[in-house]
Amino acid sequence: MSTIYPNTIFALEWGRYTQIRDETGKHIITQDERTCMQWTAETLGEFDYYEAEEVCRNSRIGGYDDWRRPTDEELLAVTRGIAAWTCTPSENTRIGSAWVGGMGCLSTEDTDDKFSVIAVRGPVRTDATATPKAGES
Repeated sequence: MSTIYPNTIFALEWGRYTQIRDETGKHIITQDERTCMQWTAETLGEFDYYEAEEVCRNSRIGGYDDWRRPTDEELLAVTRGIAAWTCTPSENTRIGSAWVGGMGCLSTEDTDDKFSVIAVRGPVRTDATATPKAGES
């Protein structure tokens, strides 16, 4: 599993991200102070689309039981340098495909392909709410 650090994976903005640590001091969750969403500090491994949903749903990181896959808008709003599954199925392309986001773009991939899984918790955000407009916080 790879560790997701705010200064490498998440969009670099000083003060926007807070590291939440477990009782041993290990960074386990990154909180986005702008959106109040929480992201796993490490990827949960590489899984296919359906396994990714189950892995997120069964995660108990930080004692929380409401982890999910991010929407495509959520993933693109914060990540850099990693390709990970979103919860968004692809409606206008081939059957058995879903969106993978990261590195500033989205692509459709076969649902049986393996990609990284990043879990998020918080209300589902759309493109209208995922990233505030300039000057907003």
